Amino acid sequence: EIAANRAALAPGVTIPLRRAAGTPALTLRCLAADKKFVAPTAAQAQVKNPLTGAAKEIAPSDNDNSAVFVLTFGGFKLFDGGDLTWNYEAQLVSPYNLPGTVDVYQTDHHGLEVSNNPLLVQSLAPTVAVMNNGSVKGGKPETFAALHSAKSLQAIYQLHKSMNVPAADNMADTFIANLNDVRGADMARCTANVVTMSVAPDAAHYTIAIPSNGHAHTYATTAK
Repeated sequence: EIAANRAALAPGVTIPLRRAAGTPALTLRCLAADKKFVAPTAAQAQVKNPLTGAAKEIAPSDNDNSAVFVLTFGGFKLFDGGDLTWNYEAQLVSPYNLPGTVDVYQTDHHGLEVSNNPLLVQSLAPTVAVMNNGSVKGGKPETFAALHSAKSLQAIYQLHKSMNVPAADNMADTFIANLNDVRGADMARCTANVVTMSVAPDAAHYTIAIPSNGHAHTYATTAK
Protein backbone atom coordinates (compact mmCIF):
# COMPACT_ATOMS: atom_id res chain seq x y z
CA GLU A 1 0.00 0.00 0.00
CA ILE A 2 2.84 2.39 0.84
CA ALA A 3 4.54 1.64 -2.48
CA ALA A 4 1.28 2.25 -4.33
CA ASN A 5 0.77 5.58 -2.55
CA ARG A 6 4.32 6.65 -3.39
CA ALA A 7 3.75 5.79 -7.05
CA ALA A 8 0.53 7.78 -7.02
CA LEU A 9 2.47 10.83 -5.84
CA ALA A 10 5.15 10.66 -8.48
CA PRO A 11 6.38 14.03 -9.78
CA GLY A 12 4.20 15.23 -12.62
CA VAL A 13 1.07 13.45 -11.43
CA THR A 14 -2.05 15.62 -11.39
CA ILE A 15 -4.67 14.58 -8.84
CA PRO A 16 -8.20 15.00 -10.24
CA LEU A 17 -10.42 17.34 -8.23
CA ARG A 18 -14.10 18.08 -8.72
CA ARG A 19 -15.20 21.68 -9.22
CA ALA A 20 -18.48 23.50 -9.53
CA ALA A 21 -19.85 23.93 -13.04
CA GLY A 22 -18.82 27.19 -14.67
CA THR A 23 -15.78 27.74 -12.42
CA PRO A 24 -12.13 27.81 -13.57
CA ALA A 25 -10.01 24.68 -13.89
CA LEU A 26 -8.96 23.16 -10.55
CA THR A 27 -5.79 21.04 -10.35
CA LEU A 28 -3.47 19.64 -7.70
CA ARG A 29 -0.12 18.75 -9.23
CA CYS A 30 2.76 16.92 -7.60
CA LEU A 31 6.07 18.63 -8.40
CA ALA A 32 8.42 16.53 -6.28
CA ALA A 33 8.46 13.35 -4.20
CA ASP A 34 11.14 10.96 -2.97
CA LYS A 35 13.87 13.45 -3.96
CA LYS A 36 12.71 13.45 -7.58
CA PHE A 37 11.41 16.49 -9.45
CA VAL A 38 9.28 17.25 -12.50
CA ALA A 39 11.10 18.32 -15.62
CA PRO A 40 10.83 22.03 -16.46
CA THR A 41 8.25 22.97 -19.04
CA ALA A 42 9.49 24.19 -22.41
CA ALA A 43 8.86 27.78 -21.30
CA GLN A 44 10.63 27.29 -17.95
CA ALA A 45 13.65 25.72 -19.64
CA GLN A 46 14.16 28.91 -21.66
CA VAL A 47 14.92 31.05 -18.61
CA LYS A 48 17.19 30.14 -15.72
CA ASN A 49 16.28 31.53 -12.30
CA PRO A 50 18.50 34.59 -11.70
CA LEU A 51 18.25 34.08 -7.93
CA THR A 52 20.88 31.97 -6.18
CA GLY A 53 21.42 30.68 -2.67
CA ALA A 54 23.82 28.77 -0.46
CA ALA A 55 23.59 25.13 0.57
CA LYS A 56 23.16 24.21 4.23
CA GLU A 57 24.56 21.17 6.02
CA ILE A 58 21.53 19.20 7.17
CA ALA A 59 21.45 15.57 8.33
CA PRO A 60 19.49 13.36 5.92
CA SER A 61 15.98 12.48 7.06
CA ASP A 62 12.69 11.21 5.66
CA ASN A 63 11.62 14.85 5.40
CA ASP A 64 13.82 15.01 2.29
CA ASN A 65 11.29 12.71 0.58
CA SER A 66 8.37 15.09 1.10
CA ALA A 67 5.78 15.37 -1.65
CA VAL A 68 5.41 18.90 -3.01
CA PHE A 69 2.15 20.21 -4.46
CA VAL A 70 0.83 23.27 -6.25
CA LEU A 71 -2.92 23.83 -6.14
CA THR A 72 -4.15 25.88 -9.09
CA PHE A 73 -7.64 27.34 -9.44
CA GLY A 74 -7.85 29.53 -12.48
CA GLY A 75 -5.15 32.16 -11.98
CA PHE A 76 -4.82 31.40 -8.25
CA LYS A 77 -1.92 29.24 -7.01
CA LEU A 78 -1.04 27.84 -3.59
CA PHE A 79 2.26 26.10 -2.77
CA ASP A 80 2.49 23.31 -0.18
CA GLY A 81 5.93 21.72 0.16
CA GLY A 82 5.20 19.50 3.15
CA ASP A 83 8.39 19.09 5.22
CA LEU A 84 10.80 19.50 2.32
CA THR A 85 14.25 20.55 3.52
CA TRP A 86 16.56 23.41 2.55
CA ASN A 87 18.76 21.88 -0.17
CA TYR A 88 15.88 20.10 -1.91
CA GLU A 89 13.87 23.32 -1.80
CA ALA A 90 16.73 24.91 -3.74
CA GLN A 91 16.58 22.17 -6.39
CA LEU A 92 12.90 22.94 -6.83
CA VAL A 93 13.58 26.50 -7.99
CA SER A 94 17.15 26.40 -9.33
CA PRO A 95 18.30 26.43 -12.04
CA TYR A 96 14.65 26.46 -13.16
CA ASN A 97 11.71 27.72 -11.13
CA LEU A 98 9.48 24.64 -11.36
CA PRO A 99 6.52 25.95 -9.30
CA GLY A 100 6.65 29.43 -10.80
CA THR A 101 5.19 32.29 -8.80
CA VAL A 102 2.27 31.71 -6.42
CA ASP A 103 -0.28 33.66 -4.41
CA VAL A 104 -0.07 31.79 -1.10
CA TYR A 105 2.89 29.98 0.46
CA GLN A 106 2.25 27.61 3.34
CA THR A 107 5.58 27.50 5.12
CA ASP A 108 7.45 24.23 4.84
CA HIS A 109 8.05 22.08 7.91
CA HIS A 110 6.12 24.22 10.45
CA GLY A 111 8.45 27.15 9.84
CA LEU A 112 11.62 25.31 10.92
CA GLU A 113 15.03 26.67 9.98
CA VAL A 114 16.11 23.45 8.20
CA SER A 115 13.48 24.36 5.61
CA ASN A 116 12.10 27.63 4.19
CA ASN A 117 15.15 28.45 2.12
CA PRO A 118 15.06 32.17 1.17
CA LEU A 119 15.80 31.11 -2.41
CA LEU A 120 12.53 29.18 -2.47
CA VAL A 121 10.49 31.93 -0.82
CA GLN A 122 11.84 34.67 -3.07
CA SER A 123 11.38 32.55 -6.20
CA LEU A 124 7.77 31.76 -5.33
CA ALA A 125 7.13 35.49 -4.75
CA PRO A 126 3.98 34.91 -2.68
CA THR A 127 1.57 37.64 -1.66
CA VAL A 128 0.63 35.82 1.56
CA ALA A 129 2.46 33.29 3.75
CA VAL A 130 0.74 31.08 6.31
CA MET A 131 3.02 29.60 8.96
CA ASN A 132 1.71 26.28 10.26
CA ASN A 133 3.75 26.48 13.47
CA GLY A 134 3.23 25.60 17.12
CA SER A 135 4.20 27.65 20.16
CA VAL A 136 7.69 26.15 20.20
CA LYS A 137 7.66 23.97 17.07
CA GLY A 138 8.80 25.97 14.11
CA GLY A 139 8.36 29.71 13.93
CA LYS A 140 12.14 30.13 13.94
CA PRO A 141 13.97 33.46 13.51
CA GLU A 142 15.55 32.28 10.25
CA THR A 143 12.14 31.52 8.79
CA PHE A 144 10.73 34.93 9.67
CA ALA A 145 13.83 36.45 8.03
CA ALA A 146 13.33 34.33 4.90
CA LEU A 147 9.70 35.43 4.61
CA HIS A 148 10.56 39.09 5.08
CA SER A 149 13.20 38.74 2.33
CA ALA A 150 10.44 38.28 -0.27
CA LYS A 151 9.57 41.76 -1.55
CA SER A 152 6.24 40.46 -2.88
CA LEU A 153 4.92 39.53 0.56
CA GLN A 154 2.01 41.58 1.91
CA ALA A 155 1.04 39.53 4.95
CA ILE A 156 2.17 36.67 7.19
CA TYR A 157 -0.33 34.62 9.17
CA GLN A 158 0.65 32.35 12.06
CA LEU A 159 -1.19 29.36 13.47
CA HIS A 160 0.42 30.02 16.86
CA LYS A 161 2.35 32.85 18.46
CA SER A 162 5.98 31.74 18.34
CA MET A 163 7.92 31.57 21.60
CA ASN A 164 11.10 30.99 19.59
CA VAL A 165 11.43 34.68 18.73
CA PRO A 166 11.05 37.89 20.73
CA ALA A 167 7.39 38.84 21.12
CA ALA A 168 7.84 41.85 18.86
CA ASP A 169 9.06 39.64 16.00
CA ASN A 170 5.70 37.87 15.79
CA MET A 171 3.02 39.35 13.60
CA ALA A 172 0.34 41.55 15.14
CA ASP A 173 -2.09 39.51 17.26
CA THR A 174 -4.86 39.87 14.67
CA PHE A 175 -2.75 37.75 12.26
CA ILE A 176 -2.21 34.95 14.81
CA ALA A 177 -4.87 32.29 15.37
CA ASN A 178 -3.67 31.03 18.79
CA LEU A 179 -1.98 33.39 21.20
CA ASN A 180 -1.50 31.27 24.32
CA ASP A 181 1.76 29.44 25.00
CA VAL A 182 0.96 25.71 24.83
CA ARG A 183 3.59 22.97 24.93
CA GLY A 184 4.01 19.52 26.42
CA ALA A 185 1.40 18.84 29.09
CA ASP A 186 -0.22 22.21 28.34
CA MET A 187 -1.33 21.10 24.88
CA ALA A 188 -4.80 20.37 26.25
CA ARG A 189 -5.18 24.14 26.77
CA CYS A 190 -4.68 24.91 23.08
CA THR A 191 -7.54 27.04 21.80
CA ALA A 192 -7.29 25.21 18.43
CA ASN A 193 -8.29 28.26 16.40
CA VAL A 194 -7.82 28.01 12.65
CA VAL A 195 -6.69 30.11 9.71
CA THR A 196 -9.05 29.75 6.74
CA MET A 197 -8.78 30.62 3.07
CA SER A 198 -11.54 31.02 0.51
CA VAL A 199 -11.05 31.77 -3.17
CA ALA A 200 -13.65 33.64 -5.21
CA PRO A 201 -15.55 31.58 -7.82
CA ASP A 202 -13.76 33.48 -10.60
CA ALA A 203 -10.37 33.10 -8.80
CA ALA A 204 -9.77 36.85 -9.11
CA HIS A 205 -9.28 37.28 -5.37
CA TYR A 206 -9.11 35.28 -2.16
CA THR A 207 -9.74 35.90 1.52
CA ILE A 208 -7.62 34.81 4.48
CA ALA A 209 -9.50 34.82 7.78
CA ILE A 210 -9.15 33.95 11.45
CA PRO A 211 -12.76 33.38 12.53
CA SER A 212 -11.93 33.38 16.25
CA ASN A 213 -10.88 37.04 16.25
CA GLY A 214 -12.98 38.33 13.35
CA HIS A 215 -10.02 39.11 11.10
CA ALA A 216 -10.57 38.73 7.36
CA HIS A 217 -8.67 40.33 4.50
CA THR A 218 -9.08 39.95 0.76
CA TYR A 219 -6.10 39.87 -1.62
CA ALA A 220 -6.04 40.15 -5.39
CA THR A 221 -4.80 37.16 -7.36
CA THR A 222 -1.60 38.14 -9.16
CA ALA A 223 -0.82 37.83 -12.84
CA LYS A 224 1.64 35.00 -13.54
